[in-house]
Amino acid sequence: MNHHRDDISSLLDSDPAHHDDDIPTTDDTDTGTNRISKIVCEKKFAYLLALLTFVSMVIGIPILIYFAFIHQDTNTGIYMAFYSAGIFVIFTIPISTYEIFLHLTHWYMPDVQKYVVRVLWMVPIYSLQSWLSLRFHNASVLLDTIRGVYEAYVICSFVYYLIGLMGGEASMAETLRKKNARYGQHSPRILVHLGVCKDWSMGEEFLIKIKHGVLQYVVLKTLLTVVTVILEATGLYREDSLVKGIDWKSGYFYVAIFLNFSISYALYCLVKLFYAIKGDLTSPVNWHPAGKFICIKGIVFFTFWQGVLIHILQTYGIINPVGNKDATFVSGCVQDYLICVEMLFFAIAHRFTFTYKEYVSGGADVWETNSVVLSSGGGDDGERDDYDNGGYRPPIIRHLYEPMSFSQAFWSSTVPNETLSDIAKMSTGNGYTIVNQENEVALSTINAESI
Repeated sequence: MNHHRDDISSLLDSDPAHHDDDIPTTDDTDTGTNRISKIVCEKKFAYLLALLTFVSMVIGIPILIYFAFIHQDTNTGIYMAFYSAGIFVIFTIPISTYEIFLHLTHWYMPDVQKYVVRVLWMVPIYSLQSWLSLRFHNASVLLDTIRGVYEAYVICSFVYYLIGLMGGEASMAETLRKKNARYGQHSPRILVHLGVCKDWSMGEEFLIKIKHGVLQYVVLKTLLTVVTVILEATGLYREDSLVKGIDWKSGYFYVAIFLNFSISYALYCLVKLFYAIKGDLTSPVNWHPAGKFICIKGIVFFTFWQGVLIHILQTYGIINPVGNKDATFVSGCVQDYLICVEMLFFAIAHRFTFTYKEYVSGGADVWETNSVVLSSGGGDDGERDDYDNGGYRPPIIRHLYEPMSFSQAFWSSTVPNETLSDIAKMSTGNGYTIVNQENEVALSTINAESI
């Protein structure tokens, strides 16, 4: 009997599964406990957010409808527009904020997701700003300028997002260097021949020009926001001055000209970058760039040209004064109300196009292939043929085994260090070179808590 017990004891000792090294340590147990606690807290927060959304809909919507009806005969219907638009806002904000929450609790790709979160904030900001402008119309100019500053910030963030998907500046510059030179050419060609502008060489110059193109809009929009507030306070802004023709003494006229040129150039740079790299963002890993680009361009362009159309309708007398409110007031309310409605649909679109699932392991059509050298081929219009015969190396994007904490993720998505740094470099007038960040973008195998 004792001999048999010794055999069993020796067998257990020889089994690797029973070695002391494989027995969970106290640190491992603590780590597992912390992860479980974190998951429980995140679920509780999600349930709380869902409960608040449900309560706001069940209670808030009937209240808004009630006040809309009791105020339907007062103040030319502005209250009814305000309360009815609030119903769309109640649906829009929870949809957007919940997707933001999912990103912040699944922070596996910090170099990319921080820009996604900044883009996602665009919808609730637009929705809330337009809703408040309906009620506090006297402050609508200030609210509009704040929204415009964030709009510029989003366009810039989207460019950084594309750079992140390409593995960083050095990786993108190398990819662009192998592209067809037509992507750096400008149209119409007569402008190049007249010396008004010159083509950009593909590579570092192309990338720097693109970044300068979007950053100038961020800087100019911020400066003009300050100018607008000053002009509005002194009575020199006069937004309604263009209804009867050009008013050369109107501050709005000059601000509008500068902003239109600035945003047009920024969007031009964004379009050029998108078409230059869209093939790399769809093969071998499909990040669905078209849907993301349409969402960004849709909000910026659609709301802009919608405002232009409403202004034209006002100019030609199709939008008329209502009660004691002039046509300018009415056209502004129409624009704000439409934005409140449209942002609900954009919130739903963002829920699918900017989903957090793309950045979890296995998302974006199995992005793990980013760590493998694939053979050339694929892409749009045979672009891969322009690459070296050595094969196409997909961009390497840092991915964490463990997601960052909620607070770290939130702070990372909030502080625009890269934007401020590039603006500082651009302001020197000396330009700057793309730093090789090969070591920084290598696929990370470190724990998120060590970041």
